[in-house]
Amino acid sequence: MQESFTKKVIRIALVLMLVSGLSAAIIIALNKLTAPIIVNNNIEKENNSLAQIYEGAEFELIEENVSDTILKVSRAKKDGNDLGYVYKITGKNGYGKITLLIGVTDGKVVKVVFLENTESYASTVEDHVNDAYQPNAVTVDNINDVDVKCGATFGAKTIKAMMQEALNHYNSNNGGGEE
Repeated sequence: MQESFTKKVIRIALVLMLVSGLSAAIIIALNKLTAPIIVNNNIEKENNSLAQIYEGAEFELIEENVSDTILKVSRAKKDGNDLGYVYKITGKNGYGKITLLIGVTDGKVVKVVFLENTESYASTVEDHVNDAYQPNAVTVDNINDVDVKCGATFGAKTIKAMMQEALNHYNSNNGGGEE
């Protein structure tokens, strides 16, 4: 006996609902399983990146969520001496998102490490940062002189704004959060 059109449509709809429900359940289970691993990997990546900025230093969190872009400010110390500050800062534009760690000592950018770079021309942006901002080349006084024409101008402008915000915060807080 031939199945009516309505019953056939209902049966197909039920099968599709069951498949999509099972798929959603699998995705939820995998997310619950992998979320802590991803968080731990991100923490480890950030700690390794901090060590690239100030090798052998210990880091003390000074401030969190300073602004929409400055996520963290940490002080670097080694053998009881202040080495500088590290800004975890993020920015985005129409071409992607960038998260950086910016090391600042005595008002100068000493090192920049990328934590995330989803820009369309990510390698061009990274090359530009390595050429324009490292080491000890940029201060709040000369950041306006940094050329952003690099083949990834929107990314370069985003990074320049992030650097400016970190340096302004450093200068206005006498070194990253202290009065």
